[in-house]
Amino acid sequence: MGVQLGGNPNPKTTPESPGQQIAFSVKGSTFTYLKIEGTDRNGQWKTWQTNSKTGLTIVMTTEYWWKGTVVLVFDIVNVGQRSCVIDYLREAAGSTMAAIVYTEGEGCSGEGGNAQRAGSTQVLIEYMDPQDARKIVEVADFAYNARGCVQGIANGFARGMWGKVMVIKDCAGASLSVINETLLKHNLQVRDR
Repeated sequence: MGVQLGGNPNPKTTPESPGQQIAFSVKGSTFTYLKIEGTDRNGQWKTWQTNSKTGLTIVMTTEYWWKGTVVLVFDIVNVGQRSCVIDYLREAAGSTMAAIVYTEGEGCSGEGGNAQRAGSTQVLIEYMDPQDARKIVEVADFAYNARGCVQGIANGFARGMWGKVMVIKDCAGASLSVINETLLKHNLQVRDR
């Protein structure tokens, strides 16, 4: 069991380039693999990963800074692979490190964003692969109400709305053509009015 740091232990952030490093852990367990994909502080999509045969209790992505959407995929010892999609990585007041804690059956919490806490993004992952769910969350980020848009789509899946066109006003402002391109694979569509 251990703690793993990645990169420079004393990185600096600047007001021109806000963002958060991530400290990830699994409540009551250890994990052997972690991959984080997300938007860096310059708006580019980056991938970071680490693994350990003996198991890790916490991993910090020092020198890797994130903001907005992040996707975490990890293997929990004696449990298997799990994932979290976070639509908005909140900046922790007075800290450059955002703590994300995974709890089995509840998902990710801490500074780990709003859609995951509501369970909406996790519902999307249950109905589609994580890459499709991530694409919808990314595009919904430009919506009038990103959380409401993602949650509305997730609710459509949960209610079995296949073959229907859902009207979700919160999705106004998002690129519905990109969202619908993904949803059409699952026989679902969204309109904003």
